[in-house]
Amino acid sequence: MKRAGLIALLVFCLLPLFSAQADTLRGYDKNQGGWQYVSMGTYPYEADGTQAPVLWQVLRVKDGKALLLTTYVVDTQQVIFVSDQSAIKNHSYRRISDYSESDLIGWMNDVMYPALMGTDDLRAAVTEEKYGRLYILTREDYLDPTLGFSKQEFGEVKIRRASGTPYAVKARGLYVNENGMSPYWAAYVKSPSNYMLQLVGYDGHLSYGAYSRVNVGIRAALTLDVSLFEIAGGTGTEEDPFTLALNAQGRALAALYPAAEPIAETAQPLQEFATLIPMVEMPFPTPLPTAEPALPTERPTVPPWMQEAPDLFGVVPEITPEPTAQPAHESSGITLSFIGDCSIGDATQSVSGEKSLTSFIRREGYAWPFSTVREFLEADDYTFANLEVTLTTRSGLKSDKMFNLIAPPEFTEVLKLSGVDVFNTVNNHAIDFTLTGYHDTLDNLDAAGLNNFGTLYPKREDGSDRLGLADVKGVRIGMVGYSYPQEADIPGILQRVTKLKDEQGCDLVVVSLHWGREEHMTSEAWQYEYARKLIDGGADVIWGHHPHVVQPVMFYKGKPVMFSTGNFIFGTISDLDKSTGIFQLHYELDENGKPVLDTFSVIPLDTTRRDDYRPRVLTEESERKANFNKLIYKKSINRYVQLPAEFADTGMVRVHADGSLEAVSE
Repeated sequence: MKRAGLIALLVFCLLPLFSAQADTLRGYDKNQGGWQYVSMGTYPYEADGTQAPVLWQVLRVKDGKALLLTTYVVDTQQVIFVSDQSAIKNHSYRRISDYSESDLIGWMNDVMYPALMGTDDLRAAVTEEKYGRLYILTREDYLDPTLGFSKQEFGEVKIRRASGTPYAVKARGLYVNENGMSPYWAAYVKSPSNYMLQLVGYDGHLSYGAYSRVNVGIRAALTLDVSLFEIAGGTGTEEDPFTLALNAQGRALAALYPAAEPIAETAQPLQEFATLIPMVEMPFPTPLPTAEPALPTERPTVPPWMQEAPDLFGVVPEITPEPTAQPAHESSGITLSFIGDCSIGDATQSVSGEKSLTSFIRREGYAWPFSTVREFLEADDYTFANLEVTLTTRSGLKSDKMFNLIAPPEFTEVLKLSGVDVFNTVNNHAIDFTLTGYHDTLDNLDAAGLNNFGTLYPKREDGSDRLGLADVKGVRIGMVGYSYPQEADIPGILQRVTKLKDEQGCDLVVVSLHWGREEHMTSEAWQYEYARKLIDGGADVIWGHHPHVVQPVMFYKGKPVMFSTGNFIFGTISDLDKSTGIFQLHYELDENGKPVLDTFSVIPLDTTRRDDYRPRVLTEESERKANFNKLIYKKSINRYVQLPAEFADTGMVRVHADGSLEAVSE
C-alpha cells in the first residue's frame, strides 16, 4: 500500500510536467512520435480555388524560433519569367547571383504570403528571414535528420515525399505520379555560377534543374517568433493539429499592423508577369490577358518543362492495363526529344584508365555527364535515349568481340540525373556480357525506377519483349525497339505497333531502330524502304541510332525519319565526326486532343571525350550552321521530303498537313 501511494503521489506531481509538454511546441523528435503539426493561415485547396486551412510540420524550435514547412505542395510558380524565345534559345536571359533575385521568391512574398497570412493575426509572429517571410528550404535542410529528413541524397527516400493539393494539381498544373505524389519542389540555388535549383523528386532523391522553369512545385517554409504566441488548441497530431494565438506581447505588436482585408485570388500570378509568357498556356482558373507574340506563327523553341514522365506499364505483350483517364490538356501541345548513343561507361580494356568516362564520373559525380544539357532534357515533355552499355558486375561473362561496354550498376544514378525519361536497351552492345548481363541491365534499370523498352530474342524464354507505354499530358505514346532489323522483322515490328495502337489506345508510336553502317554520314537504300513500310503500317516516328554520327533527317507522309541521331555521351568510339544534337518534335493538339506534328527542330551540340565527355552546346553561328547542314540531304529520295536549305539558318521547320516542310525564320 505504501508503495502504491508513493507511485500515485509521483504521478500527481508529474502531471503538470506532462501537461506542459503537451502544450509546448517542439521540433522533430523521433522518440516522441516525430513531427508536431500546426494549422495556420488559409490558401486555395480545392481544385476550384476554395480556401482551406494550411497544415504545417514543425521541423525545429531553436533560439526562440520555430521552423514550419507546409505538409503538402500548395502551389506552383515559374522561377524566372522569360518571354523572348531567342533569349531562351541563346541562354541570354537574365541571370541571378542569389536566390533572392529570382521571380519565385518575389512572387512568394508579394503574392503568395499575403494570400496565405493576409487576414491572420499570426502574421505578427512571422519573422523576416534571408529570403523574406516565405521561402524555400535549403538542400542542407532536406538532408538534415534532426528535421525529420534523411541523410540519403539519392534513391527512394519516402520521408521527403509530398502530395499536392487539388488546387496545385488541377488548377495550377502540378504533375503527380500514379501514387498521387508530386514529382518536384524547389529547394535551393546550387551556386551563383550555375544558377541551378536543387529539386526534390517524387521518390525523395535530390537532383538539379535549370533555374528558368515553369510550374515549380512549392512547399513553403516560414519562421515564427515563439515569444509572440501560445497554443490555443489541438494536440499537435496530424489529425488534430495545434492552433496558435498571439499572446499579449504578440497582440501589442499586431496592433501596429494596418488593418488587413481579405485578398481575392491573390494566389494568381501578377498580371504583369503573366503577360510575359506568350508561349506557355498556363492553367490558371481565371482568364488572363495574352501577350502579343512577335510573329503570328511563332512556336516555342524550348516548350514547357518539367512534366516528369509516368512509369511505363511493364511488358505490353504480357500486360495490357486498362486505359487511364486522361488529364485535361493544359498547355500548347507536347514536345518529344530524341538523343543518340549514351554509354555512361567504357570498354573493358579502358574502364580503369585515369581518363576513362567511368573514372570521370567517379571523380566529378553522377550529375557530371549530362550537366551541360540537362536543362534542355528537362525542358521538354518526354526524352528518349539509346542506352548503349551493360549495367553489370559480371565482367567475366565478356562476349568475344573487340569492345565490350560496361558500367557499374550504381551508375543508374547518372541516368536518374540526366533528364531522360525512357531508354532503349536493344543494340549491338546489349549482350556484351551475354543475356545474363542484359537481364542485369534491365533489373538495375527497374530497381532504379528508370523506364526502358526493347525487343530482344522475343521467341526465347530468356529473351525480352518490352514495349514502352507512357501518358504525356494526355497523349498516349507507345514505343517499340529493335536492333539490326531485317526484312523478316518488319511484320513483327508492325504487329507491336498495331497492338499499341489498337489495344493500348496509343496516339503516337515511336519505333526505335539500332541500324545502319557505323561512321557513314548517310543512310542506305534498304533503310528508306524499311522506314516507308513501318510508317505505312502505322508508325509515327522512326528514331535511329548506331552509326555514331548524325545522318540527314527526312520526312515520309509528314512523319519524321531520323536515320541516326549520332553519339551523345560515349566513352569508347572514334572521333570521325563530333556533331550531335537534341532532336525535337513538337506536336499541337487538335480539337479532339490528338497530337498533330507541328515543328521539327534541333538543339545543336558537339560530343567531347577524354578531357570532359559532356556534350557541348554550339553557340557560334558558323558551328550551328555546319551542324544543321549535316542533317540536310541534297539528293532526292523517292517519296521522301528533305529538309529545306533554309533549315541551316535556324534548325527548325514547320510540318504542314500535306507533308510539306517550311523553314522557320528567327
